[in-house]
Amino acid sequence: MTAQTPVTPEISLVEAVWRYRLMSLIIVLASVLASVAATQILFSGATATARFAVTDPTNNNNALRMGVVSGQGYAAYTAQRAAFAGSTPVMARAAEIVKSKHGPNLTGEQLRGRVKTSSKPDGGVVVVTANGSTMPEAAVIANAVLQAYQDVTVSTNNSNLDEQIKGLKEQETKITEQMQSTQAGTRPYKVLQSQLAKMQSDESGLLSARSKNNDGVQFTDTADPTAPTPSKLPQNGAIGFAIGAILACIVSFLRASSRPRGQAQAAPAPAMGGMPGGAPAGALGGPGTPMPELPAGRSYQGRRSIGDGRDDAYRSEAYRSE
Repeated sequence: MTAQTPVTPEISLVEAVWRYRLMSLIIVLASVLASVAATQILFSGATATARFAVTDPTNNNNALRMGVVSGQGYAAYTAQRAAFAGSTPVMARAAEIVKSKHGPNLTGEQLRGRVKTSSKPDGGVVVVTANGSTMPEAAVIANAVLQAYQDVTVSTNNSNLDEQIKGLKEQETKITEQMQSTQAGTRPYKVLQSQLAKMQSDESGLLSARSKNNDGVQFTDTADPTAPTPSKLPQNGAIGFAIGAILACIVSFLRASSRPRGQAQAAPAPAMGGMPGGAPAGALGGPGTPMPELPAGRSYQGRRSIGDGRDDAYRSEAYRSE
């Protein structure tokens, strides 16, 4: 008959972790150290945020009206101003401001890599986020971008208005020359006179708009350079500990499940001088034991012996009949 394979005893998770507690501790410590190292490498700097609100351009009765007539259009206009806040002219001006305030010596392109501009979904507010090695440095960069946006916005608007005024003056000069060569009181003269009056009115409006020109910012919320730098080390350390604990439990349970708690005891070896599966040496029917003497006329030939002679139930039928 074939021997049955012993069933592997079940093991609990707590017992598995306790059996391999040293390995589990090493896994948890390694995971925590890895999370701390990643935090120091990836999140070692500081982040500062500055905000400013843009003015609805439809409220300004000037030549720079953008045609915003709805909330959706206002949100789109704000998104455009946020993109302009991260443009090359603004970044170049911001780099100059940062340098003048004894900040890091960066170019406009280098500063662009540290600054992110965005707008609120409902429009009206532009958010400037800057990264730096320390909180004061990050705040200087964010505030410099805000100031640069205002400066570049004013200079850009003035430049556009100056070009329009220059174009009107050139046309006025041409019309004036034509009027000098045209007889006064005639129809062509009156047409030129009407065109000149309209251009002078447009020029007056542009000059008024230039005098009222502003940066289009309703209010500003600058970054605080003295604000504490929030650390992500405790949070990431706790995450690393949790991951390490999970890995330790999995590895410990798998190792414990692959190795049963006790190996099956081997079958006892046969006695010295005995035969495997037979009677021990010296026992009745065993090797080296003389056969019992039978009565005269009897022999063992043709008779069958069963067992090792230790029990009458295993003796030969002929021997029991005697």
